[in-house]
Amino acid sequence: MKLSTPLIVVPMVLVASVLATANRHGVAFSLDPFNGLVDPLWVVELPLYVLLFTFFLMGVLAGGCAAWFGQGKWRKVARVTRREVKGLNKEVAAHREVVAITSETPPTEP
Repeated sequence: MKLSTPLIVVPMVLVASVLATANRHGVAFSLDPFNGLVDPLWVVELPLYVLLFTFFLMGVLAGGCAAWFGQGKWRKVARVTRREVKGLNKEVAAHREVVAITSETPPTEP
């Protein structure tokens, strides 16, 4: 394990623990922009830290997906190159067999 991992993860866990402890009160979460909190169509009462961690996790997943899709071109290049190398290795092995066979036969004298 690298030294940087504990130096980053431990403070993040401590901050997350403090954040969760300080924000335990419930908040109303609604996706109804027209009625607000007066008479919303759908409301969920959750602790604030659950909402914060959920949106943080959704952001991490969205960023990971964006990076994965952005690197698709390079993964394709790696696949094609891997296939080419595999084919060339087979070709080299076939040439080595031919060279081995021709070098084993004694030279003919004129």
